[in-house]
Amino acid sequence: MSKLKRFFVLCLSVGLLTGCGLTANKDSNHIFTYAMGEKWQTLDSSKATDRASYTLIHTFMEGLYEYKRNDDGILKPKADLVKKLKHSDDMKVYTIQLRKNAKWSNGDQITANDFVYSWRRALTMHTENAKYMTSEGIHIKGADEIYAGKAKADTLGVQEKNKHTLVIEMTKEIEKAKLIDYLTLPVFYPLNMKFVEEKGKSYGTSMSNVLTNGPFKLHSLTNNKAVVYKWNQYYDEKKVKLNGIEMLFNVENSERIKMFDHAQIDLVSVWGPELKKYKKKSTLTGMPAGVMWSLLPNFKSNTMRSKSLRKAISLSINRSEIEKNQMRSALLNSKDDVIDLPDGLVPKNIEYDTLERNIRELSKAEVHYSKKKAKKIVKNYLKSNNLKDIHLTLAYPTDYEISQFIAKELKKDIEKNKGIKVDLVKYNPANKDQYDLTLVRREAVANDGAVFVDMLSTNNGLSNYHNHEYDAMIEKIKNPDSYDDKFDMIAEAELKAINDYAAIPIAQQSYAILSRMNALNVDFVQFGVPINFKYVELS
Repeated sequence: MSKLKRFFVLCLSVGLLTGCGLTANKDSNHIFTYAMGEKWQTLDSSKATDRASYTLIHTFMEGLYEYKRNDDGILKPKADLVKKLKHSDDMKVYTIQLRKNAKWSNGDQITANDFVYSWRRALTMHTENAKYMTSEGIHIKGADEIYAGKAKADTLGVQEKNKHTLVIEMTKEIEKAKLIDYLTLPVFYPLNMKFVEEKGKSYGTSMSNVLTNGPFKLHSLTNNKAVVYKWNQYYDEKKVKLNGIEMLFNVENSERIKMFDHAQIDLVSVWGPELKKYKKKSTLTGMPAGVMWSLLPNFKSNTMRSKSLRKAISLSINRSEIEKNQMRSALLNSKDDVIDLPDGLVPKNIEYDTLERNIRELSKAEVHYSKKKAKKIVKNYLKSNNLKDIHLTLAYPTDYEISQFIAKELKKDIEKNKGIKVDLVKYNPANKDQYDLTLVRREAVANDGAVFVDMLSTNNGLSNYHNHEYDAMIEKIKNPDSYDDKFDMIAEAELKAINDYAAIPIAQQSYAILSRMNALNVDFVQFGVPINFKYVELS
């Protein structure tokens, strides 16, 4: 079995769907139309962290690697700007030869220095995803110190050996597959220093303030719509079959469904009970995302310090109904699809050991649902504390349209326990210590489970858990002796969090995909850049 298995991610080839009915008008011109609920935030690959920005940036920019579906329908890393990669015997030094026929839209050739400049810039700007160059990611020499502001950018262990050769030096052994996985992220894309410096703070704020090095070039851009056309100077131009892509942003779920029904968009991800009308239609299919929703009790809350009450809340939650009604309706479309309820904090298909075993296969963490047990615990808690009732405040994030619906489901389930009332409020970081419960969304940026357990560390401070034993586990995860040591420690930290009810798993999010046209090779990725349009073909 290939070692790359742990880096496999689910892909949907929409063209395999049949009986798609009407075709959008732009089909004959090979213009593909796609709508998202999120807003794009930036065109700066160093700063981007959101799905919409990732999707947009990857149409007109590319880096060293990307994911592409193979003949078996599985996505694997594919070299883009890389011609050859080799490593030292101790796997601490990687040498990358770049292709010589790639260039920027200003005519400049893409060089090794474009990567050196880009990575140094991200670290000195302390951007969110620059941390994946540090010990939280691929351990590039000097990255931790630069990111912390304790060293200069030119001490980074990334050098231009010559115009088309990049050398990366790590402080620890890094598996080739893991390195490649991280290198697919936009923060590792190259930047043209001359152009970026000329634009200054304006870089990445509008289409006139970016350069193209990818398969498409920005034609028009507003806050809610982007149009890109095929760039005929792209080195791999012959493999790009679309003439353009029209992307719509910040479109509400109900509006996306309406637009699809009126043949105004060709492909869209949607969710919710409205999907029932598509249940037996071939226009609908589903895919899991590398996203986990969890409920974090606030350990500064007198009520939430009670482990028994935290347990009762966990037992109260009917996760099956939440996933069925809100997120996983699409997966009910096929007899081969199974609704997977969360056993822990790390989503399915994220984090494998060197024997290709997924953490969900080996973890001992368990999550249960029992209204009867929950009610008994709450009754005993109220009696022993001489209380008639409990009022809890549950905060939910406003960045994602689905979060309020999940919060309402949680309120409904928890309030089935006599004596508990739940007030829903919008999350405000300034008031985080005042909430009893907080609904959080964690998404895999790379194929790494650490992000799902480090949210409870004292340094992150999301829940005031402040457990010294747990913090020690997180430090070992950041600085493991081996890849399997990290895997084992993530599983151990997850188990402790679940057993302490320090984090209560709610659901692994999935996406329902509606497709109107026969399209081949629409690659959906479970983490990082969520969609790759480069190889899409319309039939």
